[in-house]
Order: sequence, then structure tokens, then C-alpha cells
Amino acid sequence: MELALDTAFNQFWMLEESCLVQNDAMAYIFSKGQIIKHKKIDELYSETMGYHLVKIAADLFLIDKKFNYDIKNKATIGYNLLYARQHLKVKGDYVGYIRGDSVFINNFVTNREQFVIYNGTNHGMNSRYVWIQREYPDEGFIFLYKENKIVKLPLDFYASSTENAWMMVNYDFMADLVIAKNTNLEDLIVKDDRYDGCGLLQDLAIFTSRRKKSLVFKKGKKVNLNLNIVKVECYEELDLCIFKTKSGKYGIIDGDGELVEKPIYDYISKTLFENEIFLKKQSHCKLMVDKKVVFETENVDGIDYLGSDIYVVKTGNFKKVVNGDGKVILDFKTKENFYLMKHTDIDLIYQVKSTSLKSKERKYTMWDTDGNRISHWNDEPSDTFFKSFVTVKNFNLKMLKNMSPTNLKKVYPGGIVILSKKDDDGKVDYYFIDLVGNILSHAYDLIIQLDHQGHFLIKTFSEKVGIVKYSHTN
Repeated sequence: MELALDTAFNQFWMLEESCLVQNDAMAYIFSKGQIIKHKKIDELYSETMGYHLVKIAADLFLIDKKFNYDIKNKATIGYNLLYARQHLKVKGDYVGYIRGDSVFINNFVTNREQFVIYNGTNHGMNSRYVWIQREYPDEGFIFLYKENKIVKLPLDFYASSTENAWMMVNYDFMADLVIAKNTNLEDLIVKDDRYDGCGLLQDLAIFTSRRKKSLVFKKGKKVNLNLNIVKVECYEELDLCIFKTKSGKYGIIDGDGELVEKPIYDYISKTLFENEIFLKKQSHCKLMVDKKVVFETENVDGIDYLGSDIYVVKTGNFKKVVNGDGKVILDFKTKENFYLMKHTDIDLIYQVKSTSLKSKERKYTMWDTDGNRISHWNDEPSDTFFKSFVTVKNFNLKMLKNMSPTNLKKVYPGGIVILSKKDDDGKVDYYFIDLVGNILSHAYDLIIQLDHQGHFLIKTFSEKVGIVKYSHTN
């Protein structure tokens, strides 16, 4: 074992492509095998409305997945933030936060702070305004950035059901109807309009009704799409809405109000994965990932994308794992799901299956992407799958013992596995072990694999953090 960074650090933060370690005197970034000196940070706010941020002294910076940031683009937000993680909101160049007992807005480009209101909570935020609530008394407000204007909301919009950059929408549960106002508090939809459904994106709003033709707004203005929409589901992370017309056909519209897919499909739905959409027209089926069609086939009930051009196609209780050319890798009658995990430079497919309805035991099976079985084992649910930021691995001795020597070297070319063991008190200790289960190290409070070249983050029981390079040859 070779020390890449001594265990002289007491803090670490991780993003998908990098790790930052620091102590009172210094900080370093580990990324793609390189260790680079970095400025110390005070806090990482990861995945704040889809953004990564770091706080350094009184300043907030937007960062990428390698902790890089532009020192000129900052928002000075002060030291005594209240409810920082809960009420820190970011949208575009704007950031909203609570300091003392007051709500503030700042801008990463201009670094111009604007006081909004005292005794409020930063409840929602979009590209044009921040939405604030007070509990005592029950009051709601919006603050328009460019107009530098605060607007008090009427009581029936104090806790709006939803909003976009141009309007607030509420749902009257007693009447089963929606109502909407624009940012000037002018009525856009009232109860007498008899709309009972709504889908919103940043600049788009679609109101649906069982009684009349649908109504569409783009940037707060009515537009005519010549579509009679009776059902709509919108997904902000994709900037898309899936809709169903009165004729029963499905289509897709984007946040600009443009048709991505015409309403010619018998069925469209979002899969369990946030960036995937399944489309079906008669016997022809497609899978869209990040707005692009990546796979097409015939006569199936569903498609899931595992990654690395590997897909699961479902027909009733039958599932097939196929590659992008349609070649069948695995073919089973099963209700259980398949997953893809990456070990070093190869992809592995694994399945978790209940052995019986009464038993808590699970059966695990692992294959390579050619359909060759790599390993299989039975475990109790308490045995854990660990996920690091670059790979998903199972640290389980039964899995290792059921692998052939050839497969062991293929999956773990460095000869090192991380083992987690629970002691009698339920505390988990971590060890480095070789491919036959021999323990190679003393216990650590935590071990995380950083890459496929043998770099690991280690944390001792005295709360010290370092980075080691570890390889072992049988």
C-alpha cells in the first residue's frame, strides 16, 4: 500500500468525478488519478435544485463535478445563514437564502444582494421570482428579481399547489378544479372556466378539462397548438410534457411549446429512470433517453436502459436483456429487475431475486454482457450493496468464492476488494482483502474506491482521512 495523501486530513467531500480532502491548513482534489492543490471550502451544497455549490468564507460559488469554479462569479451571502440546506435555492444566475430572520436574493454574475422580506421562508424559486411564505400570520409573497418588486398573494394562493416563471396555480379540492393567476395577480383561470388538470414547465402551462378544449400558455400568453389535450404529465428535469388527446393518442411537447412527438402513439410513459421515456405505436416500440431515441423494437410492453448500450425489454412476465443491435444476452420469465454495474473496464449485469414469498433470503446472479454467468450466491437482505461515485460493487465473500480464477482477475484486475464486516454492536468496519478472502489491512472506519487504478479514500477511527494506492497480485 502506497500513501498518495497522508492521513493528515479531517474533512472530505465527494462528487461524481472527484473528491476533495482538507484540513485546517490545506486542501487537495483527487480526480482521474491526479492530486491537485485546491482552495479550502467551508461547505458543499450538492444537488441544490440540480446545482453544485461551495461556500468559501462569506462567498458562494457554482462548481462543476470536479470542484472547479470561476472566482469572478460569486454571490456574497454572509456567514450566519439559517436553514442553509433547506432554504438555499438556485435558479440560473440567482440564489435565494435566509440570513438572520430575512430572505435575500443575490446574483452570481453581478454579486448584487437584494433584501426581500423579514420573517419568511424561501419556499420556491424560478427564473423570474422567488416565492416566500410566512406562517405567523399566514401570508404569501413573490419577489420579482428584475422589477425589484414584492407582491403579496391573495389568501387562496398563500400555499400555491405549483408555479412556473409566469403564473401560480392552485387546486380547489372541493370543486375538483384549478385556478391560476399571473405575476400581476390577474386571473388566468377561474373556477367558472371548469379546468380540472394542469401541467407546468418553466415557460409552458397546459390546462386540461373533461368538459372543454385544453388551454395552453407560453410565457404567460395564450397560444393555439390545435391539440385537444385531456391529460398531461410534465417533467421539469427533461423539459418535456407527455400528453393524451381526446382521441386517446399520446404525444410529447417541449418547454418551448414545440411538438417533439406528434399525438400518433397508443401509449407513452416515463420509465422509472428520470431521463427515459417509452413510446409505443401499434407493435412498434421506442425508448427515448435524454430526448433522443436510442433503441427500437417490436411487440413489447416496456423497455429499460441499463447503460452501455444494454437494454431490458419486457413482455408480460418475460424479460430479455439485449444489446443495441437487438442481440439477446439473457432471456428469463421473471418479475425481478436487472441492473448494470461497472467493474474496472467491464460491465456486469446482475439480478436480485426473492427465493420465496416467506423467506427474507435473496438470490443474486451476475453475468457479463455476453451472457456468461460470472457468479451466483444467496444472502440475507442485511448484506449490503455499496455504491461509490464511479462504480457499483458488491463486497461479499460468497460472490468471490463462486467466481472462477479467470473471472476474478477479469472483475478485480488489481487483486483488491473492499470488505465490510459488522461487529457485535452492529458497527461496520472496512478492510482490504485479496481475491481469496485474506485480510490485508487493519480495520478502517471507511474505505471508498476512487477509481479503477487502485486509489482509495481511507478514514481512520480517529477521524483522519487520506488517499492510498493499493494493488495486490496473487
